[in-house]
Amino acid sequence: MTKGDPIDRARSLLDSDPPHHTEVRRVINEAFKGREVRKIEPDIRALANEIIDDIEPLGFADFIADYAAKLPLRVILRYLGIPEADADQIHAWSGCLLAVRWAGSLTDEEWIKAARGYVEYQQYVAALVAARRASPRDDLLSDLVRLADDADVRMDRAEMFGQIAALISAGHETSISLIAFCVFHLLSDRRQWEELCADPRLAAAAVKEGMRYESPAVSTWRVAREDTELSGVTVPAGGKVLVLIASANRDRSICEHADTFDIAHKTVEPNLGFGWGPHLCVGATLARVDVEVALQVLAERLPGLRLAPGARITFRPGITVRMPANDFRVEWGAGK
Repeated sequence: MTKGDPIDRARSLLDSDPPHHTEVRRVINEAFKGREVRKIEPDIRALANEIIDDIEPLGFADFIADYAAKLPLRVILRYLGIPEADADQIHAWSGCLLAVRWAGSLTDEEWIKAARGYVEYQQYVAALVAARRASPRDDLLSDLVRLADDADVRMDRAEMFGQIAALISAGHETSISLIAFCVFHLLSDRRQWEELCADPRLAAAAVKEGMRYESPAVSTWRVAREDTELSGVTVPAGGKVLVLIASANRDRSICEHADTFDIAHKTVEPNLGFGWGPHLCVGATLARVDVEVALQVLAERLPGLRLAPGARITFRPGITVRMPANDFRVEWGAGK
């Protein structure tokens, strides 16, 4: 990075406003529109089966590391046209981005490590963008670069990184968490797991309930444009507001038994797990397909899946995202 590209300018759609937000979102929507997500569903399914082929003979697995973390990252990298061989490094860099921007309290050593990884990530993405400008390919990353340049949306190198890194991070980190949350809760209530195994089409309901009950996106920051009153509290112009998405999704006006995970729930829209309005997640369809296919293939291939004794989930510290801090063991055969 150069002195003129500070990391705090690497913004994404999450932290920009119209008219710039509108211009950038139009470009990203157009790029996604040109590569219909449902067309790659067979590829996602093939990847999921390939992963299970590797672990099925073992009879057990560390669920997140061995399954949940592998599928969404490979999918988004393949979709963008980024080398899958770099997946582990990109996942580590993505963790650095989340730590720098969203983690909250870190030790000095953690800040230094995260900041270094964040800058390395920016350099890596800048090289990819330069390569696509010089020699476009048949991939989403080339489409994004071409459309942004053609539309003249005035994204400098730092913001281009912010948009692409957000697609990568949101395209796999939250999906990893959602797959893990859904499977943990389904296996915690055997009846629901068996219902899914009997009818894998229920995966869509499981994804919707997972987003409501255990939303990976917990909250988001907003700044009041003018003096505003919320529930009797005055928020002055320029005041910051932490909007609690997870709390809204557990509100009883949305779901009568809101504190229970049940794929049979009839919920009132909207479920805010993917955001709403101008900030609705641009990759929501890809995320839904990722997680639906992940659940369907598991139910079809490993109907005897169960939580290992003592399995539980703890969470990483974070202000706006809810992600597992630990793995959990699952079993489906005699192996231990």
